[in-house]
Amino acid sequence: MRVPNDDDEILDFIGYDPTTGLLSWVKSPGPRRIRIGKAGNVSRDGYVRIGFRFKQFSAHRIAWRIVTGKWPTQEIDHINNNRADNRIENLRLADRSQNSSNRHYNRPKHNLPRGVYLNEWSQRYFARIYHLGKQQSLGTYDTPEQAAEAYAIAAQKLFGAFARVA
Repeated sequence: MRVPNDDDEILDFIGYDPTTGLLSWVKSPGPRRIRIGKAGNVSRDGYVRIGFRFKQFSAHRIAWRIVTGKWPTQEIDHINNNRADNRIENLRLADRSQNSSNRHYNRPKHNLPRGVYLNEWSQRYFARIYHLGKQQSLGTYDTPEQAAEAYAIAAQKLFGAFARVA
């Protein structure tokens, strides 16, 4: 017999459309009236959050629970990096390292590709990658393109489908 999870109570009040990724209230949960329809708001960090019984739920975790029948035991990665896109085809289980390897990259200082750095003293480019909390050097190169290629190969080898090189 399955032991009920306290978090499962929200499932009685929430509906999910897997093609759009939107969650909605299907009935009001108690004396405080909640309008039937769209559930949740996009928070400052970009994730859709839903408040229920004095607790905050992430929409992507609810979506995963509704579709698979189980609460996720790992992190959930948004494949396209859009944290508000909760379509089931955009969600996958990931460990911390995999999820981190797929995060958005923005480094405007030198406008170099991911994993590529300029050695200002020698004016050569070097590549490095982080995996399982450790930095790995991938060599020194004459052009940023060569260093980027070394990073792409290492990322594909270490992270597989979770590798993001752009």
